[in-house]
Amino acid sequence: MRILIHTVASDTASGTETRLFVTEEEAYRNIYERAIGSGSPTFEEFMEDPYEVIQKHTNYLDTYSADEIEIDIPIAKVISDAIRLHPWAKAVAQRYRLARGFFRREHHPDPAR
Repeated sequence: MRILIHTVASDTASGTETRLFVTEEEAYRNIYERAIGSGSPTFEEFMEDPYEVIQKHTNYLDTYSADEIEIDIPIAKVISDAIRLHPWAKAVAQRYRLARGFFRREHHPDPAR
């Protein structure tokens, strides 16, 4: 299972930070809102050449960067973790362990076994 994560890194007078987003549009909208605000240019104009607009409208020391990272996660691991951690699955597993222990004692009364 491949997951694509969009990141935004910024270094401004407010500090350095990194943010994660699900879509590329959300990432660039975040840059737009933090660097430009609202008004002129519009978001659509900003998207034509974002880094040029940032240079024109922000302090020359402020930097913004958008990138994407692809992570490959084995789907079996995702499913097993989801099932193992789900409260319903924990209850079923607990009942199974109790039942298994009960039947072992019933069929094999010898405590050494």
